[in-house]
Amino acid sequence: MSEMTIKELARICGVAVSTVSRAMNDRADVNPTTRARIRAAAEEHGYVPNASARHLKIGSTRTIAVFIQGELGQMLIEILQCLETDFAAAGYDTTLSHIADKQTDHAATVERIVRQGKFTGVVFLGRYGNADPESSAQLSRRLAEIDVPMVFCTTPTIRAAPPSTPRSRSTTWPAAVT
Repeated sequence: MSEMTIKELARICGVAVSTVSRAMNDRADVNPTTRARIRAAAEEHGYVPNASARHLKIGSTRTIAVFIQGELGQMLIEILQCLETDFAAAGYDTTLSHIADKQTDHAATVERIVRQGKFTGVVFLGRYGNADPESSAQLSRRLAEIDVPMVFCTTPTIRAAPPSTPRSRSTTWPAAVT
């Protein structure tokens, strides 16, 4: 059995495709009774909105990119689990990317992944960048050019963060997970 399309759901509900789209996206211009009927039919028939189509339409995903450089220790795993849980509760997906220490151009890697994926936000876990001041400066410049909210977590030296990036430092575990 093939997946149900938005056109098939619209036909079943006796409404236009645009009405199904607006109802599934909780738009205010859809009658609440119609919205409930469309959502019930979607659930009954196993309709799942096409994330790729939505991405093309709005130019963004509801996905947060998480970058990890270095070892993935127990603390980072626990932080990642908390992030994924909280992001999912807020309606976001999580994509994880590991940046190998031997990669020389961290900025190009991050820039390519973020621009191709059109992520809603970016989180850096673990250390990021390297000890070379010029490389860190280049990373800082490139990150500043990407118009995506970024959060740096557990990064001892945030030289790569754009100057406008808010900073907070905590050395206690309870403060780190709240």
